[in-house]
Amino acid sequence: MNEQAVFLPVLEALYDAVMVTDSNGVIILANQATLDSFSLTREQLIGKTPSQLIAEGFYLNSSITKAIETRDTVTEIIHFPNGARRLSTSVPMFNAEGDLSMVITNSRAEDILNEFSKQLAYEQGLHEKYQEIAAYLTDIRTDKVIYCSNQMKDIMSICNIISGADSTVMLLGESGVGKEVIAHHIHNNSPRRKNAFIPINCAAISKELFESELFGYAPHAFTGASSKGKNGLIKLAHNGTLFLDEVAELPLDMQTKLLRFLSTKMFIPVGSNKPEEVDVRIITATNQDLLQMTREKTFRTDLYYRLNVIPIRIPPLRERIEDIKVLSEAFLATYNQKYKKAILFAEQEMELLKAYPWPGNVRELKNIIERTVVMCQQENVGDFLQASLFGTNGMDVLNYGEGFHIRFDLPLKDALESFENYYINAVLEENHGALNEAAKVLDIHRTTLYRKKNPEPKARLSTQDKGPGKNDEQACVGTDDV
Repeated sequence: MNEQAVFLPVLEALYDAVMVTDSNGVIILANQATLDSFSLTREQLIGKTPSQLIAEGFYLNSSITKAIETRDTVTEIIHFPNGARRLSTSVPMFNAEGDLSMVITNSRAEDILNEFSKQLAYEQGLHEKYQEIAAYLTDIRTDKVIYCSNQMKDIMSICNIISGADSTVMLLGESGVGKEVIAHHIHNNSPRRKNAFIPINCAAISKELFESELFGYAPHAFTGASSKGKNGLIKLAHNGTLFLDEVAELPLDMQTKLLRFLSTKMFIPVGSNKPEEVDVRIITATNQDLLQMTREKTFRTDLYYRLNVIPIRIPPLRERIEDIKVLSEAFLATYNQKYKKAILFAEQEMELLKAYPWPGNVRELKNIIERTVVMCQQENVGDFLQASLFGTNGMDVLNYGEGFHIRFDLPLKDALESFENYYINAVLEENHGALNEAAKVLDIHRTTLYRKKNPEPKARLSTQDKGPGKNDEQACVGTDDV
């Protein structure tokens, strides 16, 4: 992954002016706050050295030059021709051989420092922050796979080994752990990377359409079919990678047809009698116990062993707590940039995130971070996270919005059914009644969502208004259902 693509969004999320120079003092990266402090564009600043900026009268002294000379952290007041002063800290970074590789410099206007003296603890921790960011440039070499835990390092090491082979891979793990991201990584580091990566959500395609979607169809193969026919997803993946997500959801008759294709790498489009051959690599993913499903006769044993060549289990987020911080900071940087905010998490916020069990894994963490950035100001981040993750007092109540309050005198079945009904309605309302989009958020099949959609929960948890979903009939119909 391009270093700047990782680094620059993080820098833009910071309030301070931050720039990065190489070992010779040449500026290679700078955030918008730095550009504003010099009144220069990025094109005008990148490539210059501190000596050039001093000679051109942009400032009178620099901490960068001293950091390069001393190979040590330097903090000093930087003076500008207009009388302004900034507290600047330059931190030299070294590679594995001990050679100077870059200098990271942050600065903040003196008057702002005086005004926000309560942030002193944050200022003192900046060195560690930049060291962690610089570590990203070294350790995170994979596209969109963000991690620092030993478990994920082992998994990514395996992925890097198998990327060069064509072996079938089975990714195992709970919903939201990042199975598709890992599949993308394997493809993007394989000899097939210049060809298509075709994902298929096996739970999202109806049984009636699955064969034509997978194998395509010949011209006029059935009523309503295109006169030109249609290539199936398998053919689109020729010379690339076919990713079968939620493979456990395949009906048994479709499992048989998939097994036949996997055995021969040949298929016959619907309405045709001419076999076609393709060259694809297969990666599958599931959150189910396929071996148990074979015992229950709901998944074909021969298909299971055909797919289970290289199984990789991706642990849930609660088993790799070390990843929560780096993931949170990456998501913060992304959403701060997207929504033009500058939300930061202090140590107490990070501890809240680490204490939560994350049943929805990385997907849930990402959603929580986005919600926090959108809805919060810096001063109420801690309270908002506490309420979002643990309820208003952190232990004995879940209070979600105006319409949902849990009592603790209900049978578990009734409480779960009531929350499920409320949550489904809330997601439908958030997606303007579009069943397909809501099903993606809920990570269930569209028909499952339709079946679960009930007009009222059996047990009401509050006498308040029903909240999201009170217009049930409207919520069932969306633009994608026409």
